[in-house]
Amino acid sequence: QQEFRVKEQAKVEYVRFSVNDLLPKVEVSAEDVRKYYDEHQGDFGATEERQAAHILITVAASAPQAEQDAARAQAEKLLQQVRQNPAGFAELAKQNSQDPGSAAKGGDLGFFGRGMMVKPFEDAAFALKQDEVSGLVKSDFGYHIIKLLAVKPARLLPFDEAQEGILNKLRQQKATDMFAELAEKFSNAVYEQSDTLKPAADLVGAKIEQSGWLVKGVTTDEPWTAKMLQEIFTDETVKNKRNTAAIEVAANTLVAARILEYKPVSIRTLDEVLETIRQKLLHQQALELAAKQGGALLEQLQRGDKPVLSWAAAQTVTRARHGSLNADMIRKIFQADATRLPQYVGAETPQDGYVLVRIDAVKEAEKPDDKKRAGYAQQMRQLTGEEMFRAYLADVRQQAAIKVNLPETVEQP
Repeated sequence: QQEFRVKEQAKVEYVRFSVNDLLPKVEVSAEDVRKYYDEHQGDFGATEERQAAHILITVAASAPQAEQDAARAQAEKLLQQVRQNPAGFAELAKQNSQDPGSAAKGGDLGFFGRGMMVKPFEDAAFALKQDEVSGLVKSDFGYHIIKLLAVKPARLLPFDEAQEGILNKLRQQKATDMFAELAEKFSNAVYEQSDTLKPAADLVGAKIEQSGWLVKGVTTDEPWTAKMLQEIFTDETVKNKRNTAAIEVAANTLVAARILEYKPVSIRTLDEVLETIRQKLLHQQALELAAKQGGALLEQLQRGDKPVLSWAAAQTVTRARHGSLNADMIRKIFQADATRLPQYVGAETPQDGYVLVRIDAVKEAEKPDDKKRAGYAQQMRQLTGEEMFRAYLADVRQQAAIKVNLPETVEQP
């Protein structure tokens, strides 16, 4: 009878209070929108970006003075060549720059904004005019010669294009603030007037809705989350006819409910389950018949007979990849005699009754190379070591004798 046991069920009326319900009631003035735009212009456009190339002669900041002097001298020599032939900057960078990331590209670093480069480099790059070349710029990486290739000026999104997004954002913020203020009052109304949902619904301007039959422990779509169902099927709600607490079923969404109709745990009547039982018995008999016929066909195939059968499309399986077959069938396949093909194996399955498999070909596995063999050996050593350690712990626990000495109780005067 446990198979035909029906869980507790309930129909409820409920009130849903969400921040989205408040959005139509929120008013935002045009002045507030304009003020937000003026105070947050960094949110409405792209900052200036610059494309630069450089030639880098590396030297650590902590390097001896002699090394720093040598690096500077090399950089000054390259700077003279650049000034004599500015058009040859890219070729000089390819041949001489010690920045491996950009040298092959003629020193091109692509576009970057402020805060993306080290400070001395950034200050120099943003002070240049297009196609202008800097003097030597010292950073923690060494000496740079910088050429400004292009400028993307800052662009500010016009107010007319930004205002709708600002309006929606401010409306959402105000609605969230209103929700936080009303949520506590809503929860208190549900609790303090626990025999009705009307005061709570009136407070937030929500309507009282009704559910279909809800089943204990069976979650569906929002708002019937596991937490909400748990609250509905408590003794306080079922027996005492009280409102549930206000439960958060989603972000900024509260729901409170009370039971209208209730069905306790029950066993379905024989008339209700008669057809189900009949179908189960028929299916069971069909499986037994299929298993009997499958076994008989396997014997015929293994004797060399050729009964008329319709085989499914061939598939390749391995010990690790089973395809549509279960592990028991795979084991039978790999236990079959591969020297005489075709071979036939079969097994009962709870879904199909019986499955027959014809083995047409066997492909020998590739021999593992030394690297794979070493990996397998390491895995075996690890597994063996863990097993030995577990056996050792079990033996120690079994043989251990533990004695606990407790201090004698001293009577208080």
